Order: sequence, then structure tokens, then C-alpha cells
Amino acid sequence: MDDHITQRLSIIIKNNLHQSGAIAVRNTLVTRGAPYNRCRKPTLMAPEDVNKLVICHGEEGTASFCGSAVYGLGVEGSLDLYHGDARIASLHWNGPWARTGNQFEATNVNSAKYLVNISGIPSHGILGDVSVIVTEVAC
Repeated sequence: MDDHITQRLSIIIKNNLHQSGAIAVRNTLVTRGAPYNRCRKPTLMAPEDVNKLVICHGEEGTASFCGSAVYGLGVEGSLDLYHGDARIASLHWNGPWARTGNQFEATNVNSAKYLVNISGIPSHGILGDVSVIVTEVAC
């Protein structure tokens, strides 16, 4: 196993709600790993900074998390997606350092109002990029 390869996850949230609807990230909880700003020079962030992510209609936003090669940590945590005061869903992930048994799921989906589609994830290896597409249920 390549121990120098760090487990990582980028949740790419696509907002397909009606034009007036923004999606907000709230209640980010990181139990293993750390959030980071995914850019040319990645920097670690606090979970509270992830909670500032707001995604407008037709746009996408990314919340990224990385493990630690030094401490042998994977990534594990959760966050909630909100539309105004209504919770859309909770997202949970677990990407073990051993890179086997990866998990990513949406729970508590408000299925009466929203559809949450998640791209497939590898069961082993690096979690990588996971797409989450949120749309409203047609009336």
C-alpha cells in the first residue's frame, strides 16, 4: 500500500433548486481528518468555515476534507444541507486510512420536498470527488 497517499474527499454540491433557493451548509462535524481549501496551495480550514458555504441556484460549491499521512488518519464526518430553515439532508462519510470500506451516504432526506442524487464512490482507494445534486420534487 502507498502509505504516502492521503485519503481525501471533495463533496461537490450542485444546486438545482428553483432560482430563489440557495443551499447552505450547516452543522459540519469532522471526527477524522480536517477540512481544507482546495486550491493551488491547499490550506487547512476550521469546520466553522465549511459552515459558511452557500450555493446559489445553478451553481456548485465544494467542501473538501483530507486525512493525515503523518498520523495515519482517514476522513470521517458529516454535514447538513439546508434550504432556508428546511433541512434537505445530512451527508455522512467515512474514508478509512487503509482505503478499504469507504462510505458516503445521505440520511434524513426530506424526500417530500427534495431529491438528493449522489455519484458512485469507490469501495476502496481514495474517496476523491463525490457529486451531490439537489433538486426540488415537482408538485
